Amino acid sequence: LSEAFSRFEEFKVRLLNKDDVQQIGERAYLKKSAWRKWALACNVSDELVESRRVPPEGKDKDGGFIWYFTVKAFHIPSGRQSIGVGSASLKERKYAHEEHDVQALAHTRAKNRAISDLVGGGAVSAEEVEQT
Repeated sequence: LSEAFSRFEEFKVRLLNKDDVQQIGERAYLKKSAWRKWALACNVSDELVESRRVPPEGKDKDGGFIWYFTVKAFHIPSGRQSIGVGSASLKERKYAHEEHDVQALAHTRAKNRAISDLVGGGAVSAEEVEQT
């Protein structure tokens, strides 16, 4: 079993290239492209379970809003599945396209987490790390 996991880890590394990793500080983090490659290679699909915006329209009293997403990833052959949740706030960074970028970031976080639980062992993705 140990050798099978070692081969699986080697397989995952071989699928990626330098564009799939982002250096933040002293540590390298996997980007969205890495999680998508692994999902494809491992026959993992996903579906949106829930999305919601708080507040539903406009901005809150502090001038912000938050998107929340829940995504289910599942291994097609076995039916094994994982739920990933993610959120993003207008207040956490500067965005070029506020509404779209906050929504897309929250969705990416949820999807990355769901895929990570199935194939990556729970690693934090680059999209989750605050860049200073």
